[in-house]
Amino acid sequence: MKVKCASYALGFLDDIKLENKFQQCVNDYQAQGYVVLDAVPTDSDSDA
Repeated sequence: MKVKCASYALGFLDDIKLENKFQQCVNDYQAQGYVVLDAVPTDSDSDA
């Protein structure tokens, strides 16, 4: 089964708050036994 965790911001953008909400969503699904098959790279993941 495929599930989605999406984070949205209206107006003022708070990157840390969005990341925390997304990570909490991922953690909630992992606690239910789901696994991450392929993580989408973010800007902070690049070493360039």
